[in-house]
Amino acid sequence: MPKQLTTQNATITTVAVEVRALTISGKQVTQSVFRQLEEARLVAHEGTLNGVPWGYVNYHPDKCADGYPHRHIVWQHGQELRRANVGPHPDFDPGITRRRPLAFEALAVNRFLTSSTLEWLTGRRPDCPLQKDPHSSNKYNEEITYATPHKFPAWGYAPGVAVDAANAHSALTRAAEWLEALKSYMPNADPEWRRREQQRREERLDEAQAALDAACAELAAEVATWGRTHDEAFADFKAACNQEAARRQRVRDVYATLAQLPQLFIAV
Repeated sequence: MPKQLTTQNATITTVAVEVRALTISGKQVTQSVFRQLEEARLVAHEGTLNGVPWGYVNYHPDKCADGYPHRHIVWQHGQELRRANVGPHPDFDPGITRRRPLAFEALAVNRFLTSSTLEWLTGRRPDCPLQKDPHSSNKYNEEITYATPHKFPAWGYAPGVAVDAANAHSALTRAAEWLEALKSYMPNADPEWRRREQQRREERLDEAQAALDAACAELAAEVATWGRTHDEAFADFKAACNQEAARRQRVRDVYATLAQLPQLFIAV
């Protein structure tokens, strides 16, 4: 029965032509022993290492050799040895499984989008930051993708209170257009019908205005709970993107270091 592989009894020995063998108690580790190593993540989210990498083994115990390119790295966690499945580059960068950089998501992005919507509704911004729903020309979608100075986009999600307010604005616009259209609609119509129709459309316009006022008040109350001005929300958004860019670069640097690890040989 093979012995358990630990940092106390495992060593790396160098033989001819710089071949490094992973051994346990002086004997070369076999594939069956290697499979017993717990698989755990080596690269932390923040771009640090969860332990000390020893090297990689060109053996795929999970029959994954035909999948995406990767290495099985042996690394030390405290007094234990583990193995990690590490690809040639971080999963947020383009590669075999991803055509574009992974979009960045954060609360700061969502808040900036929400605050921008309020700025538009209150006349401090000329255009709506939300995009029209692809399935309805009169409604807005809650999602948007921002371009950033970095090599990744930022994905924003507006809460329901912001989308409802934007849709209320759209409803008010339609009500105003509906009332304006009455001027040229059926010019020879009965005057009494026209009077009633104008009253009906004016009432609809008033209702749409009241709905928009209520929606904007609710949105403003939501934004006020953050204790941040719009300019501060924008600064938070930029800072979050900068921090994400720095984090991704740290991860890339770690992957570049792991790519230089020596190969460790094990027995069949």
